[in-house]
Amino acid sequence: MAFKEQGKAIAKKPFIAALPQRMLRLQERGALAVVGHVERVWGASFLAAGQNPPDGTPTGNGKQTAVFENAIDQLLRGHPIGSALDCFNMRYAALSTELTNLYHEIGNNPTTRQAYELAELWTANNDAQGYIILGDPAVRLYSKPLIQ
Repeated sequence: MAFKEQGKAIAKKPFIAALPQRMLRLQERGALAVVGHVERVWGASFLAAGQNPPDGTPTGNGKQTAVFENAIDQLLRGHPIGSALDCFNMRYAALSTELTNLYHEIGNNPTTRQAYELAELWTANNDAQGYIILGDPAVRLYSKPLIQ
């Protein structure tokens, strides 16, 4: 049961990276909000599931950038950053539902491929929930909307 084993800590204590801290502290023209990720970011953030299954038959379609593209599109249309990042929450909710359904579907004796799919979906789900906004979620880009 690899998932139940205790992993190695990636840091001695919790921290916020120095760059976003500095950006938020700048007195003049500093950032009012920064988007970050809690924990490490896995490839599941931008790669579709099923790229390297054990039987060699890919099930996914490659890149999974729609969530990022949608967030940027919303920002360019003048939405606040909190609203623009709602698509990340929606992806997390969808992955959570998919993960729960797959877990109930395969039961206690999954095939190797099903176990792989479950692990991959679990990773994507946990990765999707890790995006955060540091600062003011009502901040908008400082310009007129670039896309109408």
